Amino acid sequence: MKYMQTLPYEIKDQIIQCFGRCFYYKDTVEAFLRSTGVSRELANKYKNEAKFVWARKILTELEDSEEGLLIQRRILTELCKLRNVPDEVPDRDLGLEALRQLKALANDYNIEYQEERKNV
Repeated sequence: MKYMQTLPYEIKDQIIQCFGRCFYYKDTVEAFLRSTGVSRELANKYKNEAKFVWARKILTELEDSEEGLLIQRRILTELCKLRNVPDEVPDRDLGLEALRQLKALANDYNIEYQEERKNV
């Protein structure tokens, strides 16, 4: 039984934009994913894909479980905490704008940046 709702499509899409625009090196993306609780197996599963495709496939797989939905929220939280882009991306301003848009969407949807834990 699922207790936590999936993130709205707009927010998931903006998370994907952040992965593509805020990170340059795939190893940095993988390290970020692992820091949010994504398993090594899942983090590496689509690493050969473009960053946008990789991020979309991971977010989709995370929707299959309560723990996965919690990790999605953690990814959102950690991206919203970023004050700068983690890599030397070609267009730093585009990356920062993607982060600003994600924070604005999270506020629009009243989604807390903090991890939500439900007592079961």
